[in-house]
Amino acid sequence: HNNKTPSATLDLLALDPASFVRSNVAGNINTNPTTIVSLSSDTNTNVTYRAISNPNCPTATLNTLASNSNTSVRAAVAKNPSTPLALLDALALDTYSGVRAAVASNPNSPALILNSLASDPRQSVREQVSSNPNTSAATLNALISDSDSTVQVNVAANPHSSTTTLVALAGSVFYNARSEVAS
Repeated sequence: HNNKTPSATLDLLALDPASFVRSNVAGNINTNPTTIVSLSSDTNTNVTYRAISNPNCPTATLNTLASNSNTSVRAAVAKNPSTPLALLDALALDTYSGVRAAVASNPNSPALILNSLASDPRQSVREQVSSNPNTSAATLNALISDSDSTVQVNVAANPHSSTTTLVALAGSVFYNARSEVAS
């Protein structure tokens, strides 16, 4: 992305008939928040998702879109690093696992939310929890017995895994988990 483009130029490009151009505007960090709001309701879904994913998307817009009936829209809100904690709390309870996985992948999800998502029945959610650097050592230790090999590999690669956790994973039934411990 070109971080030198002035917001006034991006405002003009936001009106471009080509959705690919509008999508790049929606994802540009220099895009005016008002323009991001406008692009968040674009007819092209890629433009919409890029706008919702922009860290400069206004909180009011994220709050509104968090209850959208489209699960992909809610997931995009959950992934946005600027999504407020209260909204992440609510989205962590979403009925759709893709939204919960997006919360678990958010770089600003706190350990408390990640701890609650660590026991999610969907492996995609647990995989994201195990790879999030905010996941506590205690939660990572609890995930060493997970039946999903990717979860165990992610735990082994997570910088917060304790020595005790790594020693336990050295005895994993999954060779890729043992390999990650050895790397």
